[in-house]
Amino acid sequence: MTFDDRLRRELQKAIPSDPPPDPAALAEELIRRASTGGGGGGGGGGGGWRIVLWLAGLAIFGGLIGGALGLSGIFDSDPEPTATTIAATTTTVVTTTTSTTVPTVTTAAPVVTATSAPATASSAPPTTAPPTTAPDTTSPLVGQLSISPGPIWELDTDVISCGTNPRQSTIIAQASDDRGVAAVTLSWAFPGGPNGSKAMSGSGTYSTTFGPFPYLTVTDNSSESATLTITATDAAGNSTATQGSIAVFSTSTCFG
Repeated sequence: MTFDDRLRRELQKAIPSDPPPDPAALAEELIRRASTGGGGGGGGGGGGWRIVLWLAGLAIFGGLIGGALGLSGIFDSDPEPTATTIAATTTTVVTTTTSTTVPTVTTAAPVVTATSAPATASSAPPTTAPPTTAPDTTSPLVGQLSISPGPIWELDTDVISCGTNPRQSTIIAQASDDRGVAAVTLSWAFPGGPNGSKAMSGSGTYSTTFGPFPYLTVTDNSSESATLTITATDAAGNSTATQGSIAVFSTSTCFG
C-alpha cells in the first residue's frame, strides 16, 4: 500500500461523520493515532513520522482554509490527494485597495462681455434753434449839441456887404446806441420859415454845417432864432432828439 493510500484511509477513519469535525480536533486525533501506531500496517518508523508531520501540517493548513474549502476536496475518493493537488487547491486571496482620486474639475464661468450697439450716425444735420433776441426798444443816446460860431448873418447882396461876419455855423453832437446808430440828422425851423434838414456824418461824433441863408430869410433889420434839432435813429426805428438854437441876422443890419 502506498503512502497516499494510507493517508487517505487514516483521514477517512478520523472523520466518522458528516459534517466533518473542527480542523483543530481533527489534527489532534490524527496526531494521537500516529503516535500510538494506530495508522495500521507497516511503513516503519520513518513512515510514521512522515505521517505525523504531514498530518500536523495538514491540520494547521486546514484550520486556515478549511472554512472556505470545507475539506471536501481532500477527502474525495477520486482522484487521490497528493501534495501537488493540495498545492493547486491553495488559493491566495489578495486584497487590493485601490485609492481612486476623483479629479476636481473646475469649470470657469464663461465671461460675458457686454457689447454696446455701434452708434449710428444720423444723416440729418443737427438742428440749432435760432438765438432768442428780445425786441429792441432802447432809443439811442444823444449828447448836447455844439454850435460854432454863432450867431450868423445872411449872405451879402449887390449893395449890402456884412464884411467879415460869419455866414454859417458847424453843428456837432455825440450819438450812440447799444445796437448801433442807423442815422443822425439835423433839422431847423425859423419862426416865419423856412424849415429844412440834412444828414450828419460821423461815427460816435456827428457833424454838419448850418447856413448860409440868402437875403430876406429873416425880416429886414432883424434877427430870428432858428431852432436846431438833432435826431439819432437806430435800426429798429427808435429815435432820440436833442435841440438847440442859433440866431440869424438880416443882411440889412450890416447897411451903412
